Amino acid sequence: MGLRIYLADLTHTGAGIATEAFPLNVGLMASYAHKRFGREIEISLFKYPQDLLEAMRAHPPDILGCSNYTWNANLAYNFTLLAKSLNINALTVWGGTNYPFESSPQEEFLRKRPALDVHVFYEGEQAFGEVVERMLATGTARNALTEPIPGCQFISPSDGSFVSGPSLPRIQDLDSIPSPYVTGWLDKFFDGVLTPLLETARGCPFACNFCNAGDDYYTRVNKFSDDYVREELTYVARKASRAGVGHATLADNNFGMIPRDAKTVRVIHDLQTQYHWPASLTVWTGKNSRQRVIEATRLLGSSLSISMSVQSLDNEVLKNIKRDNIRLEDFRAIADELSNQERPQHSEVIMPLPGE
Repeated sequence: MGLRIYLADLTHTGAGIATEAFPLNVGLMASYAHKRFGREIEISLFKYPQDLLEAMRAHPPDILGCSNYTWNANLAYNFTLLAKSLNINALTVWGGTNYPFESSPQEEFLRKRPALDVHVFYEGEQAFGEVVERMLATGTARNALTEPIPGCQFISPSDGSFVSGPSLPRIQDLDSIPSPYVTGWLDKFFDGVLTPLLETARGCPFACNFCNAGDDYYTRVNKFSDDYVREELTYVARKASRAGVGHATLADNNFGMIPRDAKTVRVIHDLQTQYHWPASLTVWTGKNSRQRVIEATRLLGSSLSISMSVQSLDNEVLKNIKRDNIRLEDFRAIADELSNQERPQHSEVIMPLPGE
């Protein structure tokens, strides 16, 4: 039997489903790790806490990996504690945006959570692969954490020091990550409740410092190939239409700003014609080149709401967060054009920001 790995992107369920997105993040970890290690590992994916609880009680994992966001960090830590109570040799690892960029608060974050062994930083697929490789070689969490792990940070169990492995380069060829949809990893989440979450590109050329993607590490935009995107969208359209799921979300930053996005829109429009999916689409469109965004997404009509976000209209605040908005008169002109086309639009602000 291979190394038992449970990967979870948990949502609270006490008052309905708090976060309805498919667990694309852990799906990507699973597909990449399976490609690298094959039968040496056995991976199971989880979204709902009750499913993970039952699986852990029946068969405790050797590795528990959880996503770390503001909305599920406490939930994830409760399962991290449980993993250690069920198997003291298990390794617990997190990854996600609810983690500081500077070393001192990173160390503080880990020391406050003694049951958490490892936190991945930046892109997760390769770093998680390094964690799995270390566990395959050593067998226990304590033995795995004797030397730095690339792309990972931890508190040394031997001397209590903060250990930070070297940063890993970003994955340039995103097609090297098998699609977790096409390979079937996410099939069980077409339950009529969750919303498919997809990604066609990674990175952002802007440096807004309120945003995780504003870090220099993510400046270059890397794209999945046209064929990869088309195959994945088509697979999801077939599954979602049968499951009665009408909505979809694209995780891209600044959608509509790169020329290839117009091709993706045509694929989505064709799928709407053939499968009546997606009936509606959430995506964060680019803050600059609004006219290009409008033209690139025109085929989607009322199924896509154009984001006219400003975050703030205070010049001092905008300077503090390293963000430039388009001129107010251009903003009004674009809003009027969208209204004339009877296309939905929305805006967003963040508050409070530094300087408010």
